[in-house]
Amino acid sequence: RYDIKEIGYVSFTGSTDTGHHVLEEVSYRKTIDVGLEMGGSDAAYITDDVEIDKILSTISRGAFYNAGQSCSSIERIYVHESKYDEFLDKMAEYVDKNLVIGNPLDTSTNFGPMTIPESISKISSLVEDAVNNGARVVCGGLPTTDQNGKGRFFKPTIVADAENDLEFMMTETFGPVVGVNYVRNDEEAIKFMNDGPYGLAASIFTSNTDRALKISKQLDVGVTYMNNASELHPLLPWSGWKNSGKGVSLSKYGFNSVTKLKSLNFRFYT
Repeated sequence: RYDIKEIGYVSFTGSTDTGHHVLEEVSYRKTIDVGLEMGGSDAAYITDDVEIDKILSTISRGAFYNAGQSCSSIERIYVHESKYDEFLDKMAEYVDKNLVIGNPLDTSTNFGPMTIPESISKISSLVEDAVNNGARVVCGGLPTTDQNGKGRFFKPTIVADAENDLEFMMTETFGPVVGVNYVRNDEEAIKFMNDGPYGLAASIFTSNTDRALKISKQLDVGVTYMNNASELHPLLPWSGWKNSGKGVSLSKYGFNSVTKLKSLNFRFYT
């Protein structure tokens, strides 16, 4: 075991399993606080009052930025039933036309490779299991290479009719795959979005601010977006709930973890 007597605070960013190990290890050695920024399986809700064409680029960035290798990637999308088919058709078309797989050093590329070698087999297995249990692949769904036959890539993938009991929907895929299903109303969307072990961020796509505020207050996540996704702001606290983390970074609240309060109780004799 290592010596941590000179350490006053530990901040960790990484997987949930490793984060739990770090918390256990630090707690064994010393009574200090630990900040954990761990996994996520962020959900988005597309309401019935939004124009689908206006949100495609934001959804694409939220789900497929960095080939989905981000703790705050959108991995689950719940669409109001009145917009479901339209969204699937237009989202698949947008991805096919706008995401270019290739060498990241090539300026025409906007979709890069997978960092971890095991990611390809993990994602392939999750997609295959989803399909075997009733879901369907709308686009992508397979490993691929660049135009020169090189690279470790997985095609940007949309999986429709993805039920919440699928492993695909409850785990952090950490890849360019997103599961989609329809909901009948806001209440059902909130239920499905809260269903899972993670609670980092969630996105609500709507033209109604009051509606977004009402839904936000009922979501078990540290960060909510209206018509946005996977974006940090230094003035806003970044905090994961449930198995997504512990503690706060960014904003004025981020300083609380690296400061200590001290009371000075002085009495003067005259």
